[in-house]
Amino acid sequence: MRLGHYGTFDVLNYGDLLFPLLVRHRLSDLFDEIVHVSPVGGQPYLDVPASISTREATALSFDAVIVGGGNILHTRTTNLPTYRSVRSSAYADLWVGAARQAIRDKAPLVINAAGAPRAPIGLSRPAARAALRAADYVAVRDEKSAATLQLDSDLSLAVVPDTALELSDAAPDTRDGRGEWPDELRSAPAHGYVVAHLNGRYGHRDHQHAAAALDAVATATGRRICLIGIGECHGDDELARSVGAAMATAPIVFDRPRSARAVIEAIRNSAGYVGSSMHGYVTAASYGVPAALVVDSAAQHKFDGLLAHLGGTRVSWKSWDEAAGALTRGGLNALGRLDTTRARKAINAHWDEVRRVLTDRPARSGDVHVALRAGPYRASVHLPAEARQLIRDARHRSRRLLR
Repeated sequence: MRLGHYGTFDVLNYGDLLFPLLVRHRLSDLFDEIVHVSPVGGQPYLDVPASISTREATALSFDAVIVGGGNILHTRTTNLPTYRSVRSSAYADLWVGAARQAIRDKAPLVINAAGAPRAPIGLSRPAARAALRAADYVAVRDEKSAATLQLDSDLSLAVVPDTALELSDAAPDTRDGRGEWPDELRSAPAHGYVVAHLNGRYGHRDHQHAAAALDAVATATGRRICLIGIGECHGDDELARSVGAAMATAPIVFDRPRSARAVIEAIRNSAGYVGSSMHGYVTAASYGVPAALVVDSAAQHKFDGLLAHLGGTRVSWKSWDEAAGALTRGGLNALGRLDTTRARKAINAHWDEVRRVLTDRPARSGDVHVALRAGPYRASVHLPAEARQLIRDARHRSRRLLR
């Protein structure tokens, strides 16, 4: 049996590259082959299986299809350089296109605890509605994503924690990752450093200011700072190098990790994690490492959604100044100690349902066909009468507005 697994596994972004490992951990006993499918395909990390492109996937047939996780349930154009050739359709193809493939192959379809950052708009909305209706089980990772995708009142959407919270089960031994560390990190003692991650999208654009705050954190905690470039596709590597060069406390700069195990091991071997990467924080939570988020008010709802699933002491600061102040006053005790017990129980129940759906091969109600056309957000959906009328109505409204 062959499983098609859709997601952004072709970009240099640590969080996205965890999901092939998690799906393998949970589903490899059910399928002879797991094919990872991404907008353009590739293998950014050494220890994560290569993916093929969505175009290449159309030449294959799947016995089951699973989408996600990751923050991928939208239909908008992307500015990621990796996706320049498919910028208009990259994300829509990951779930609307996956639904089309599942329907063609008469295969069960699961959406696996993914996030929905924005609601589908315009002509893509009927396509998104049809894709959700085609799925046999839809799970999203937070309440806001569920509200965003509630395109019909009778759509059934489960809310479950991000499945990467069980990363410590999927990757219990990552010591091999130390061989891919920079020399300064390899020579640092266990728990002799604090991992810090900065992200320019969440308000950390003043490099000198961030450097001064991180110097204060290093002094207050008595630990070196290890700046890690978790999302190279978003420029995190450049930001780590720039801030590191401006610091006075000799940070370790791990700007370009090339494996998931190297990042995991760096975090689990640290005295704590402080930063703006959701999956950096999730990794710390999974392995029991003290942690805090640093995200400004412009940050997405995904962080609030994540914290809602966790127990223990959840710490979030809005700036590096606030983080430096708290750590100066309380040292490493200012970091949160997270409890994932409740989240893991929910994740176990989620995977039980995923496995049931993917192996029961439930009969599909109706003949749903989803087809994307070239161009930004352009889609056509064919359903018995319903979707055809939706598209006609949308076109009539658009024409009236243009007059």
